[in-house]
Amino acid sequence: MFSAVSKLFKPKSLAAPVPFGGDLPILIPQSAMMRAEEDPYALVQALITYVNMLMGQGQFTRDELPSTAIRAYHTDYYTAQVNNGGHSQFIRNAGATLDVAVEDVLAELTDIGAEAYLKIARQMADWIVRNPKEASEQTGFTGGRAEALDVLDSAFYALNRETTELYKLVAAGLKAAPTLQVVEDEAWSVEMETLCASNPNAPFRTRARAIASHEFRLSDPMQLSISLAVGKITPDAVLVQLGNGAYYDVDGTQRMCFSVQTSGGRRWAVVLDGELALHDCIEHDNPPMPTALSQINMEHINAFKAPEVGAELVRVTRAEAEAIAALSKALLAPAAIDLLLSGLPQPAQLDALTITDSRMEGRKKAMLVMAVVNQGSELRALRLFKDHAECLEIPSKTVLNKVSRAAISDHAAKYNPRFL
Repeated sequence: MFSAVSKLFKPKSLAAPVPFGGDLPILIPQSAMMRAEEDPYALVQALITYVNMLMGQGQFTRDELPSTAIRAYHTDYYTAQVNNGGHSQFIRNAGATLDVAVEDVLAELTDIGAEAYLKIARQMADWIVRNPKEASEQTGFTGGRAEALDVLDSAFYALNRETTELYKLVAAGLKAAPTLQVVEDEAWSVEMETLCASNPNAPFRTRARAIASHEFRLSDPMQLSISLAVGKITPDAVLVQLGNGAYYDVDGTQRMCFSVQTSGGRRWAVVLDGELALHDCIEHDNPPMPTALSQINMEHINAFKAPEVGAELVRVTRAEAEAIAALSKALLAPAAIDLLLSGLPQPAQLDALTITDSRMEGRKKAMLVMAVVNQGSELRALRLFKDHAECLEIPSKTVLNKVSRAAISDHAAKYNPRFL
């Protein structure tokens, strides 16, 4: 059964790095191509791994990837998001990439001839254009879902009871891609490493995107307010992870609440008019659920009590957040944080930050940031001053790295995210 596939897609080897700016090959492991006869999604999964690696490790941009690959990638993302939480969730989670994701989905569904899916996707695209404000307010949860999108969900689910046909079309489009190359499984990782290393812009983009991420954490009103709120908690706690949002009852009013995991336990960030409040999380002592889905019945479901929003702990005003954003800008905090963490003997990846102290006046401006790094495994204290910045090990408070204002300024100029 596999012989015809093997002859048609003979494995190739990349003898040398692909020149940047040329047509990048779509590298697929031979096993995925052979399985695609019976399971077309195996080929799509391999494509997803390929795209994630190129955009992550390789730091390639969407426009530098083969159009066939990125269109199939976004079509799978669209299908998975809608199946999980509807068109509302897709719009919410696509975020800043929504426009290009929709563009890619429409192009892919057109190219592969998936007319029924294309009709639904076009209706979604038209709705987004006509309702930009409502689109920006979508959450995928009750209270943050547009009725018009729920109607599209019903049509999609009726069509999508059996997704094999859609993925057959996507897989067929990938097989026909002119730059597709099937690589023996044992060689695929090495070939992908070579392909990722062929991007001469990767070092710059890695640093610039890291700085852009830090800048977002220190300027986005909600992200910044949560970092400040956690820093106000007594006893001391640090932000570990920011979760998804949904509408919950808060003192008799439905409000958007985001799950916030701290070192002191789970909390709720409640969005108010011009403010953000951090509330306790009431976790109920639920009986254990069976591990096998087939063993879960209505009795288990009815006995489960969802977490609730508890008492308010602290509150952050818009003025406070704006003041810290201005201080961060004055201290070149995004570039300072990146220079400190990337300059450690073992470079650290930032997971979350908590602002625990700040000084606003004159030449004594300063900020103390607690940084959770390396997938929550370590904690670092970052002290940012007007003339220098330093990274301390916690709890020993040993100085691990220290950089001057001049070095921070050079780093900020060299890796300016505006040049991405």
